[in-house]
Amino acid sequence: MRTVHKTGGMVEATETPSEAAAREIGEEVGLHVPIGRLLVVDSLPARLTRHGRALTAHVFDAPVLNAAQARSLVFADGEVRAARWLAPKDAIAQLPTVLGNRIEAAFRALRHGDVEVLDHTATASLDDPERGDGR
Repeated sequence: MRTVHKTGGMVEATETPSEAAAREIGEEVGLHVPIGRLLVVDSLPARLTRHGRALTAHVFDAPVLNAAQARSLVFADGEVRAARWLAPKDAIAQLPTVLGNRIEAAFRALRHGDVEVLDHTATASLDDPERGDGR
């Protein structure tokens, strides 16, 4: 089964979340793009994560790629094997639920000019919050 995911990773001790986003995009697809404003903060308590540690995910705005940037993508670190361009609704449908919810929240934040906060403290369980429930 093929899985669709977005770029991302862990924040290192010496960087901010936006610096981590820029670094991860560079590592995973070889692009160096400016990171825009914060769109989403998604918090999962430790009891819902695979590793037993609380997880806070940040989603940032970034510019749309031009044709040259799209052609220049490289997958050097092996985490990403291919790139596809999908309509937002198609990407959301193919992503694991937790990731799809973050993308939906990001589009709401873009429309409304705010930051969306997703809080799972009242959530009883998730099949796999870091990979999602495999929609």
